[in-house]
Amino acid sequence: MKIVVLNHTDVRVELLNVVDSLCPDEIEEFLYDRGFDVNNISWMGVPSDVNDYVPIKFHEFDVKDNGEETHSERTARLKNFTIYDSVQDIKRREQEELADVLRHLGTRVDDGYEYHFEGECPIIAAYDYDEPCDVVIRDTCKLPWHNVT
Repeated sequence: MKIVVLNHTDVRVELLNVVDSLCPDEIEEFLYDRGFDVNNISWMGVPSDVNDYVPIKFHEFDVKDNGEETHSERTARLKNFTIYDSVQDIKRREQEELADVLRHLGTRVDDGYEYHFEGECPIIAAYDYDEPCDVVIRDTCKLPWHNVT
């Protein structure tokens, strides 16, 4: 079983892997015995057969200069990260964000979208395959969104 702990004092999330035989009624005592301040945390028990990870959704709420409210979200997984997994997750997210921009600003082609600065050769492209493709950007200062944060 997994226990997801939200620590209110330190503003952090902890994921504990514990034995499946731990009863739900014993979780609070288990946490207390291991030094958790049970008055300053919230916790949730998750059966171990659900996943190797806990799904998590990040939301971004903002207001544009014109007063329009915006909301974006991305889904990730709370898991034990290795350096390789972290790099792959970041690479995938960056490729997905670039592909979203290309869908918005690029030209539709058979298998995806391309952005042309001049001539026939696409400078950057994103294609609709199962896995994100590697993207090469020759000169980022020419990109119309290079100053967007």
